Amino acid sequence: MRFQPGSPGGPGRPRGAKNLLAWAFIEALREDFEAHGMEAIKIARIEDPCRYVAIIASLMPKELAVEHTRFGELSDEELDALLEHVKQFKAKLIDQPKLEIANGRERHPTDAH
Repeated sequence: MRFQPGSPGGPGRPRGAKNLLAWAFIEALREDFEAHGMEAIKIARIEDPCRYVAIIASLMPKELAVEHTRFGELSDEELDALLEHVKQFKAKLIDQPKLEIANGRERHPTDAH
């Protein structure tokens, strides 16, 4: 017999049956993983390391946002000023004459002997 428009149709699946099956499966999977998961992970790592790494990668977020809080709050102008300060400080360090150490004492090359 063909379905007739306007008729209620058959009994179909009981309400919530799909969810009950899904929850039962997830619960069984959870119990199995608690009992054997660590060993299964070890076996996968040894026998199929490529797949092991692929599984780990699939669990990683697709985008990873890293923000350094010390500099993240500075404005562009403040970052530019900080960078300029570091460049000037570095130039001063490079331009300084080297100290000599003789007889356990520091001595500037221009000091009298």
